[in-house]
Amino acid sequence: MSDLLSSSQISDARSRAARYEGTLEPGRRKALGQFFTGLPLSRLLAAVAIDNAVSTVIDPMAGHGDLLDAVAERAALGNNHMERLQAIEIDPPTAEVCRLRLRIWDHLVNDLLVDDGDAFDPRAASAYLAKGYDLVITNPPYVRYQTLAAQNIDIPQLSPDSIRRHLGEIVGARVAPEESRIWRTIIERYSDSPIFRCPHGYCLLH
Repeated sequence: MSDLLSSSQISDARSRAARYEGTLEPGRRKALGQFFTGLPLSRLLAAVAIDNAVSTVIDPMAGHGDLLDAVAERAALGNNHMERLQAIEIDPPTAEVCRLRLRIWDHLVNDLLVDDGDAFDPRAASAYLAKGYDLVITNPPYVRYQTLAAQNIDIPQLSPDSIRRHLGEIVGARVAPEESRIWRTIIERYSDSPIFRCPHGYCLLH
């Protein structure tokens, strides 16, 4: 296992992600709420969250893959072969870097999926496991509404009303009728404060 963790393949993948992060334009990062977790903190979170019972993991706001890289590394240390490792990332170039980074763990995972898209989009939700996941791990972006209104970037940013509507569709498709009323109440209270948008809809993946 020590040979695997010191391999140039893993080091190269992580270095590529770090170099990519350094090229990102600050205004675009701010508009997308891109603040990457970093491998040290990701390793700590993975150590707390991963055990042999965890075989399906998703990060719906994956960035360039810090958290899922750490999850896969932790699973490898425990000789834990995983059923699915799945990433969703709204920024296509960042999603591609994540895809290249995580493919080094192909040997550890039956299904390794990295998709570019919005985690709140019902079309993205159609690719989520119907039974849910053993672990949802993510670092959600925090984005000022004023920033969303001011920035002109090529990725559509959903309004609070759109997020509520999309989450309602996901609940309708995934949640048992006896629980849907609770979830719809939570969705209706999703904040449209002018200060921050903090997307917690990923809880629906449990």
